[in-house]
Amino acid sequence: MRLTDEQRAAVTAPGHVCLVSCPGSGKTRAIVAKLLYCIESVRDTTRRVACITHTNAAADEVDTRLRETCFGGEEPYYDVATIHGFALENILRPFHHLLPELHNGFTILASDAEAYSEKAKDLIRQYDLEGFAYDEFERIQRGPDGNPSQVGALPGDLQNEWCAWLDENAYVTLNEIVYHAGRLVSSHNHRASALASRFAWLLVDEFQDSSPGQILILKEIHKFGRTTFFCVGDPNQSIYRFAGASPELLIEFALHIHANTDHRLTGNFRSSTHICDHAERLCASDPPMRAVGEHADCPIVPTQWSSYRRVPERLYW
Repeated sequence: MRLTDEQRAAVTAPGHVCLVSCPGSGKTRAIVAKLLYCIESVRDTTRRVACITHTNAAADEVDTRLRETCFGGEEPYYDVATIHGFALENILRPFHHLLPELHNGFTILASDAEAYSEKAKDLIRQYDLEGFAYDEFERIQRGPDGNPSQVGALPGDLQNEWCAWLDENAYVTLNEIVYHAGRLVSSHNHRASALASRFAWLLVDEFQDSSPGQILILKEIHKFGRTTFFCVGDPNQSIYRFAGASPELLIEFALHIHANTDHRLTGNFRSSTHICDHAERLCASDPPMRAVGEHADCPIVPTQWSSYRRVPERLYW
């Protein structure tokens, strides 16, 4: 696999690495290359490599690229999944019986389920809310302390009532998967220890979109000292703040695990020099982003358009 000097330096660096990448810098290529590198280090052992993403599309992309590059026979040595899929299959499903409210099993409650719809509409009527509040229920999630993150459009009491209803019925929504998994690894050390023993490497894509609950799981695994982390992200590209993501956690986690933060992917393969220069003016990065792709020398200069028109001063009088 062909890599740039920046990508190769990050992929081959030993120990924990926190790699900050600019847009269009080939971070997926770097993740796949690192995954291949890690698979070779665990081949013919009982350990595995996990690559965690934030969307199913991203997981499919990494897995597809890996299969196109591999020679075959690598499947026993790696997992590629969203954080929710990783937490569900490795923590919640096998150990839910350790949680009182999920002791006898649980049901994944999708937003299109009848029970979900009926309860949400009932609470909307009870709290005299507008119909648009229905869509906000998908944003309700509990943080590591057990309290719901504040969704501005929904009263705090409603969110608490919703979470209590979930527990009473052993329902688990998508967001609650991470919450319950975090409870398990933080209160049952043997669970986190088992994960640390199983996974020699944890690769995390789009780390800037991680939530406090997700970071808790990673920290619990890290504390046993058996897993090496490779985290890739860009604090300027966070798109999941509405779902509890906190871009600041990228550097905070890097400091927590004493990761190497010297590596950067600064070459943008998608944009021209003019576009990169304008982007740097709006949101400067250090070191600055550079255009390195086939369109780097495109002469077209971006133009800013605005619907704002200044009102002549004479109209004020």
